[in-house]
Amino acid sequence: MNITTKFTLLCSFLVLLCGSFLFVLVNNETQESLEEEIKQKLERESNYAIGNIDRFIAERLNDIQIISNDAVLGSDTATYNQIRQRLLLFKQQNKLYVSVSFFDNNRVRIADTESKSVGKRHSFSKYWVKAEQRDVLLDISYSESLQEAVMHFVAVVRNKEGRRIGLVVSRVLIRSLYQVFSDVIEDSKTPNLYVTLLDTNGVMLYSNQLKDSILTHKYKDFDLLQKQITNQQTAEQPLRYFEQDNQIYFYTFQQGYLNYEGHDWIFVMSLPKKTAFAAAKTLRYKIYYVFFPVMFVSVLLAILFGRYFSKPIVQLSRVAKILGAGHLDVKFELQSHRHDEIGVLATQLQQMGGQLARKIKEQEELNQELSATNQKLEELYFDVEKYNRNMKASINYAERIQWAMLPKLSQIQSFFSEVFVLFKPKNVVSGDFYFFHEIQPQAQPQALTPNKQVSNQLSKQVDLLATFANANKTTVLHHSTTKTAQKSCVLAVIDCTGHGVPGALMSVIGYNILQQVIVYEKLVNPSQILCRLNEEVQRMLNQEHTQNKDGMDIALCYLDEQNQTLQFAGVHRPLLYVNQAGELQEIKGDKITIGGSFRQTDPWQVLTHTLDLQQVKSFYLFSDGYADQFNGELPPTKFKNKALRELLLQIHSLDMPTQQQILEQEHNNWRGHHTQTDDILVIGAKPGSNYLDLIIYIFCIIGVI
Repeated sequence: MNITTKFTLLCSFLVLLCGSFLFVLVNNETQESLEEEIKQKLERESNYAIGNIDRFIAERLNDIQIISNDAVLGSDTATYNQIRQRLLLFKQQNKLYVSVSFFDNNRVRIADTESKSVGKRHSFSKYWVKAEQRDVLLDISYSESLQEAVMHFVAVVRNKEGRRIGLVVSRVLIRSLYQVFSDVIEDSKTPNLYVTLLDTNGVMLYSNQLKDSILTHKYKDFDLLQKQITNQQTAEQPLRYFEQDNQIYFYTFQQGYLNYEGHDWIFVMSLPKKTAFAAAKTLRYKIYYVFFPVMFVSVLLAILFGRYFSKPIVQLSRVAKILGAGHLDVKFELQSHRHDEIGVLATQLQQMGGQLARKIKEQEELNQELSATNQKLEELYFDVEKYNRNMKASINYAERIQWAMLPKLSQIQSFFSEVFVLFKPKNVVSGDFYFFHEIQPQAQPQALTPNKQVSNQLSKQVDLLATFANANKTTVLHHSTTKTAQKSCVLAVIDCTGHGVPGALMSVIGYNILQQVIVYEKLVNPSQILCRLNEEVQRMLNQEHTQNKDGMDIALCYLDEQNQTLQFAGVHRPLLYVNQAGELQEIKGDKITIGGSFRQTDPWQVLTHTLDLQQVKSFYLFSDGYADQFNGELPPTKFKNKALRELLLQIHSLDMPTQQQILEQEHNNWRGHHTQTDDILVIGAKPGSNYLDLIIYIFCIIGVI
């Protein structure tokens, strides 16, 4: 079988296949879409109708509530004509009102817009019972005065003192209810359409076909309706319609309107399926009449076009074989397809042979150039890799230097009863650092007791305690020669300008200055230390003569155990402490800069704040990195100082290692997948000597005694 026959059969098959597929698709989709549109239209009309009913009832209940508050009806001295005049004005608000009456508490009709049964006592009907519990209500029943089914809108009337004096009742004929949703019946223009309004027991409150059964008979398909409602409530996608015995039903429930919550009535529309989907059936026949002639013509055209376009393809295949054999300069032409796409394809194929020969030659030259370029790139790659390794090695070495510069945690732990240091650099090296220096005063000699027996006993006990202390790497002061020395220390948290390598360089400068001022110059007053720190930073960075504006923020404390005081001074960094009452207090740092600018005309001074150490349960120093951390949400939000203060207040009663774990966990949870914003440094401590020193001191005293 040659290509012409195959191409013709293929075109015919594709036309038949596509035509059949389109026919089935269009037919089914059209039918389903049309039927679904009809169902949705009827369902919308049902919802619209019950919505009109709810709105109508809510408006009438609001009307009757307004008239019940009328001053004339609530007056004990109003005359019959005054009351009737008010009722007539109220009736004019809606044309569906047939009458409005006013009764006293004894059910005697005081006034009526139609002057019916005035002065007569009304029977104890349903709405009189309901009015004992509610001030505004709706009741559907037979009217004694009108002798037919009506909707009673009832409201309790009270005088100025709030005492009930009667009821005002307006009436709307139930047969007039069709005017509320008449557009549903008129717009559908569908024969055999049944419109019914049911109460919760299935009693018909309205019917456009069975008007004599209103309030007297139950809906004939109520059991079926209840069953379908129950099934739809358990379904994943509940529908408001169902089909039964070639009949389709649409139902909807009262949703209420404004303050009117509804009575759970059910609005039902039903009609034969044949009537509902008549338009869909007509459309199906039209599709049949159009499809078959179109398919017949399409197959004939497919055969003709298949033969016309397959012949030049055979010729092109022969030329392709010649080109494939390597004869790129072949010449050929298709006369019958000179000006169409196939002719253009033949011309392009001939040109392609010539261009392909040229491109092969050019490609060989490019391959040679590319090989040389790749060799150069490999050399550059090795250079960049070597530079990167050297840079990483330098930064890692700088990290070791910075860690070696920082005080050991064991030194800080030996001074405080409990302490933690949360230190998380943003990069390998950090612009935040902490400073600690313990100041040991000279011990004062103390005379021994003359009692030789006590002296020998004390000497044995001290030797035993010294052995125990050495085993735990602590220091015991020998009672035989000295008193227990009261220690003091300087503790600071410093946040330098920037982070990474620039911040680390500033941290080295700051640490060396603090070492000089505190260790060698022996300054302990926080404000004096910060003044000297500012002077040395400006001097070392030559900020008087340069544009350098680098500096640092600091929170610095001096703890004096002998005087039981804590002195604090800060620049842009606060001190948080918890007092013995469990309250979190804050001392803010001064709003001034250390370094950053040089102005001799501006006085540079900070305040020293002094606290009673016995009133400090725990205290915290920190940089701004923890509070400035962004979370992983969009838009990103900072953790902020307020949240940090609240977190520290919640966990201050826990031991310090646990507090550090909670702070790290809270930071990781807040940060999520977001990168760390800045260097983080938080120090928390509880004042007081190490517990082991205290125990040894107590045993020494007991031994002396």
